[in-house]
Amino acid sequence: MARVQDIQLLIVRCGDTLWDKSGRLAGGGSELPLCEEGRVAMRSIADRLSGSSLGVVVGGKDPASEETTGLVSGATGAKVRLTDELGEVSLGLWEGLLLAELEDRFPTVYRQWKDSPEGVLVPQGESIEEARRRLIEAIGRVLSRTRGVGKGVGMVLRPMAYLIVRSWLRGESIADVWTKQDEIPDMEWHCVPRLKLRGQGTAPNGASSRAKAS
Repeated sequence: MARVQDIQLLIVRCGDTLWDKSGRLAGGGSELPLCEEGRVAMRSIADRLSGSSLGVVVGGKDPASEETTGLVSGATGAKVRLTDELGEVSLGLWEGLLLAELEDRFPTVYRQWKDSPEGVLVPQGESIEEARRRLIEAIGRVLSRTRGVGKGVGMVLRPMAYLIVRSWLRGESIADVWTKQDEIPDMEWHCVPRLKLRGQGTAPNGASSRAKAS
């Protein structure tokens, strides 16, 4: 049972686009809809969420996030809120680049991006730390407006943003989750202490929030 100062937060990884499925880097500058496989996967998640109690579901303004947010809203009866602040990490000049091409042209940078991306500076893009600060500040603003604990808050996040937020919620490093992306569930419930939202640079429960994969 959640305490009065806790907020139930559901994070959902946005469905795949054609760029995601084809191995292209799809950052915050991409404006792509869900591919059919991604749409099927998100409908499955929506079915699993049927009957869940969400007051609002928030997502980015790109087409894939907007469609995923709509599916979650339809399953839970939640209101929809869209904001650029929850968008994907901006990849600047890397947008649309094939991972195989990145590996061929910049093998050292490619290895660092695959294993520990915090130190990679993408040309005209956003660093992982910059994205992390943006996302956490946005989450703090959204959750600070939440009243009561009767209904939770849902957040739809593009794949890299999802990993960043999940690592923050669980008190893990980015590298810990980045290298095991295929093992991470597509949605997860967290119980976030309201009083900890002010400490937005650290995990919301001192070390981590209480999490439950769905």
